[in-house]
Amino acid sequence: MPRFLGCIYDCLASAMRLQCQIEAPQEFRMADAMHWAVAAEPTTGFPEGAFVAAMRQAQHEALVESALTNSVVISLLKLLHDVEGNVFEGLMSQLHEALYTLDWRSHHPLPKSASGLSWAISRLRQSLERIGVQVSFPPRSSAGRVIRLSLDEAGKRTAAQINGDGDQEPF
Repeated sequence: MPRFLGCIYDCLASAMRLQCQIEAPQEFRMADAMHWAVAAEPTTGFPEGAFVAAMRQAQHEALVESALTNSVVISLLKLLHDVEGNVFEGLMSQLHEALYTLDWRSHHPLPKSASGLSWAISRLRQSLERIGVQVSFPPRSSAGRVIRLSLDEAGKRTAAQINGDGDQEPF
């Protein structure tokens, strides 16, 4: 126990000494905590950049996990898996209607309106892109908000798994 506590104190001393000399990573939530971790890193014996790499991986995994447990994301994957070319382009109201016609939807809640769906997709955009669903909003038409959704190769694998016809790991 005394050796462990000594290691902790060494890391803390290193962080206090180097904190002003090391640039804080700004890409993470809780950037101050990451700044301290990066400043303590030389004392830990881990290679330079290990803490940042580990945090990036953890954030990626968290985004993927949150996406694959979200009923909107699963519905989009099911829809895109079945449409020609794995691409949907149309009005948000048309997408909303298409999602409501999916058989599995009855047990999984979706937004009640097209505007609610638009808000949900905007909020989930980063997670969708991490699993291979590309989202874009072409210029608004006079009829309403247009959305374009497509699957890249990772998205096709993920959609196949969601639909039960894939045997590969999606990521």
